[in-house]
Amino acid sequence: MVGLGVDQVSYFNTARERGLGNFKEDGIEIRGKSIKDVFQQIWLPYLEGFDHWPECNFYTENAGSSCLGLIACTTERMKARGTYDKNAGISIVVGKKKELPKGVSKEKMILFGDCVKKYAKDGIYVHGCPPGESAPYDSIMERMDSEEIRAKRVAGGQPQMYRTRQQSEEE
Repeated sequence: MVGLGVDQVSYFNTARERGLGNFKEDGIEIRGKSIKDVFQQIWLPYLEGFDHWPECNFYTENAGSSCLGLIACTTERMKARGTYDKNAGISIVVGKKKELPKGVSKEKMILFGDCVKKYAKDGIYVHGCPPGESAPYDSIMERMDSEEIRAKRVAGGQPQMYRTRQQSEEE
């Protein structure tokens, strides 16, 4: 219904190998409108890789699709707001890692999501799994940990712009 082939997402293949789900269209009962009637192509630029944004360095191995999508949207948001070129050279690290890339300064190392939480002191850490929608952009622009930004806004009487899933579940 969205133009996403099962071969385009690595964990779909893992599910298929384990016998989870039905991946053959002729084995799926369609109820209601036809796929042709409801089809809408989804925009998932990260499936093609991160070559669309050559001024930034991306370390995405072992990352989940929500984080990858949010990185792509954040990068496009920077372009739309005219802040992309000003942030050339940043390194965005997402997904479980054994080590961080070498030779990247703390100010240019954006650590994205709970999978890299253990490295929070080594860069600009964006909390959450996945992070809140505006948290990555704000952390890149202010070069500040997303929780520090949230605390600063709350202390200043500003509305909280984003919350992690854990914060939402705690309420």
